[in-house]
Amino acid sequence: MEAVTGIRIVGLDRDAGLIAVLPNNRYPAMLDELEQQGLADFSQDVVLDPVWVDTFTKKLRETLHAIGDPPNARNNPLVRRAVGLATSRRGRQTPGSPAADLLWSGNALANSVVARNLPGIRQYLEQNGLSLNQSQWVAWEASLGHRLQTVWGPPGTGKSRTLRAVVIGAVVDAVQRNVSLRILVCAPTLQRLGQCSLGIGVSHQPDGPHPDLHCVRIRSSYRPIDPNIPNALDLELNKANPSIGVQQLRRRLQNRVGVTVVGATTEQTHNLLVTGNDSARQEFFDFIILDEASQVDVGHAILPFASLAADGVVVVAGDPRQLPPIHQAKAPVGLEAMVGSVYVFLNNSIRFNQPFWRRTTGPVV
Repeated sequence: MEAVTGIRIVGLDRDAGLIAVLPNNRYPAMLDELEQQGLADFSQDVVLDPVWVDTFTKKLRETLHAIGDPPNARNNPLVRRAVGLATSRRGRQTPGSPAADLLWSGNALANSVVARNLPGIRQYLEQNGLSLNQSQWVAWEASLGHRLQTVWGPPGTGKSRTLRAVVIGAVVDAVQRNVSLRILVCAPTLQRLGQCSLGIGVSHQPDGPHPDLHCVRIRSSYRPIDPNIPNALDLELNKANPSIGVQQLRRRLQNRVGVTVVGATTEQTHNLLVTGNDSARQEFFDFIILDEASQVDVGHAILPFASLAADGVVVVAGDPRQLPPIHQAKAPVGLEAMVGSVYVFLNNSIRFNQPFWRRTTGPVV
């Protein structure tokens, strides 16, 4: 009964003394039926006990199984210790993947150069009114010029502005070279994603939007519509009953059509992958930006990383001096980096990190 009567609070009116709740979607009529049978009376004051539901562990398990046991993971002593393979016993080896390369061969990705006409792109952006300070341009060039880059951006240093410039620069590069491009802008919460406003920023790129540019921000079907997000950018996702818009987005990503920018939380990225009972690891995105990465633990970051395409680019931005992810238990000694901040995890695996400290002034991109 605890499970079937579980509810979610979706609104509070303290002045009127009202609370709006949604019943368990598997048993939508249960509360009404309890009243009809005389077992409950919700017309009077009642006490609602919170019911915690773990929606994450299953997602992570599915993703890890999809990534499997590639050679670069099984040969990593830290990984072997984390999964309990301290002896020579080994399980079944699985093929490698872009996600596995990101997790276990970060240094190789960080030192892999991406060929782009960065001086030309920068000149184009500056001519169209997009300006950054010198340290931000350094971070911008490093993010677009390598397959893996960490960007250190404390509050007030213009991190969101720089990341928007990275997205727009990648789009301009794709347009100039006439190639398709699929970008994922990811954050731990919709609020963080809203602060970044990356998808909206790309919609207003210099000289107007690309003729085949599609930008969306994915929202769970359990969340109400945000009035601050234009209808054209809002996409509700129900993986059990995907809308036509979700199906069209998946086909667009699978077929590499045009230029697509998707904003989503870590868990909604997973839901996009597995819609239609599909695999938790698919090569949906050529470019992944994970903002506020110092507040995202490795487990949650693996969900969007599983969407990385071959030769894809990843930028993780955050501030390791801020409060790290909060866990209910201490990490095993010596394995803290395996479960802590993904920013620290990746930064430990690569040999360079680009901080920028100078405060910026001027209009927002």
